[in-house]
Amino acid sequence: MDALVALYAKDLVSSGATQLRIAEELEAAERVDEAPAWAERGLRDTAAEAHVDGRLIDYGCARYARVGRAAETVAVRRGRFRAECFLAAYQRPRAAAQAADCWRLSGRRR
Repeated sequence: MDALVALYAKDLVSSGATQLRIAEELEAAERVDEAPAWAERGLRDTAAEAHVDGRLIDYGCARYARVGRAAETVAVRRGRFRAECFLAAYQRPRAAAQAADCWRLSGRRR
């Protein structure tokens, strides 16, 4: 497994797909403690990219949600919205913030 990770790590693509693949391979090999680190690396590496593999974002956010890191889920989704600026990119951070009970509509009356 280490050789496979090293092979993939030599050619990381800017979309984060390679980091995701490494995380998934580690998870499949039951090395679940190492997988999130690769997903987080992918999230960091792609933070400013306009085109990111959405599966990486979903994978990282699902792991954050699973361990109660709602604020990180919101931050990742918000960052993608800022980088991508389209409707789905808005809906995802909104859903994450609502799930974390931190969505508020400022300036609107109920």
